[in-house]
Amino acid sequence: MNYAAPIGSDNCANLFTITQSDASGLTSGDLFPVGVTTQTYMVTDSSGNTATCSFTVEVLNYPDTARVTNDTIELCNEYSTIVSAEVPSVGTGQWTAIGGTATFLNPSGTSTTVSNLSIGTNLLEWSVSTPDCGAVRDTMVVIVYQLPSSANVPASLIACNPNGTVIQTLPATIGNGSWSGPPGVTFDDPEAAVTTVNNLPLGSSELVWTVTNGTCPASSDTMDVYMLPYAEIDQPDTSLCLNDLPWAVTGTIPEESQSVLWSIIEGDGTFVNKYDETTTLTGASAGDLVIIYTMSYPGCGSSTDTLELTVTQCAGDEIHVPTLFTPNSDGDNDVFELPNFTLLYPQCEVQIYNRWGSIVYESVGYQTPWDGNFEEEPVPAGTYFYRIALNDGSDEVLTGSISIIR
Repeated sequence: MNYAAPIGSDNCANLFTITQSDASGLTSGDLFPVGVTTQTYMVTDSSGNTATCSFTVEVLNYPDTARVTNDTIELCNEYSTIVSAEVPSVGTGQWTAIGGTATFLNPSGTSTTVSNLSIGTNLLEWSVSTPDCGAVRDTMVVIVYQLPSSANVPASLIACNPNGTVIQTLPATIGNGSWSGPPGVTFDDPEAAVTTVNNLPLGSSELVWTVTNGTCPASSDTMDVYMLPYAEIDQPDTSLCLNDLPWAVTGTIPEESQSVLWSIIEGDGTFVNKYDETTTLTGASAGDLVIIYTMSYPGCGSSTDTLELTVTQCAGDEIHVPTLFTPNSDGDNDVFELPNFTLLYPQCEVQIYNRWGSIVYESVGYQTPWDGNFEEEPVPAGTYFYRIALNDGSDEVLTGSISIIR
């Protein structure tokens, strides 16, 4: 506390002295205690005459610092808790709700129960005040979370493609939902109830939808997403000699209800079974051959893989004449195929006889394979006999039997 020093006067040449005469032990520049302190000064002239004056210094009580014990409390589905503050050395404390609907059991207690809290953020204030110097304040928040919505996703899903598979559930009405999965699996928007999942591995993957809300226990549900196999041919593109036939090819093993089909979109060739993932190319024309392996699943469409072969006549290639065919219009082995005859023996003469020696088919060049008909009518199942004159400058003639199975 600082104050101006008292002044004095005297009618005899102003010869005097001023001294502090009170017993307080305090003077200007000192720290005065709370309350009233009297300051007395005496003036004395040269003749010993004296006079005194007094004044008081009053220090008012200033409230102690207001300080809450915890500035944030988070609750789950609870609407009351205990709040506390440091005990003030000066002043009176008071709790007040300045945001929310909270009520206090003992508003002036440094530790008290607060109830009737609102869902969300409740802003509470602890103030310490004195009558003369006002109040100092500190605030805290109590956040009340509700239990999150129950997570509920479909139990299983068939994925047709490793990328771009749509997954969905109901959005969370309370809290925030998010998707998670095994390493490498990604989501276009992991926090969206309806989103697209990518990088699915083959087979089963567990995708989890988790709903959280603050400090409340999370709610989770799991979806089993099964990524179907897609078409892949094990053999690489390559070149073959005619005598490499028959030649085995293998595709991806299908799952239940998934169908497969081998087909040729360029060149000529036949398969033992075009509806099995493992089959054999039994005959092919020399030249380029493009094979397609297709896998289909209801509702998923098809996936395909392509195998490109170059079939050539190599030294030592032998002529292959099949021993049976099945002209039942199923698209598989429906004609008496003579692979490469058109290319190698363009002038060959082919004759087919029944068991009584009557000709049921004949051609030069074999451009149109025999389909098992005679005069546009199917011949009976059984054994027939062929005579093939190569007409390649030699006198070689091939003979043998061919069976028809219907």
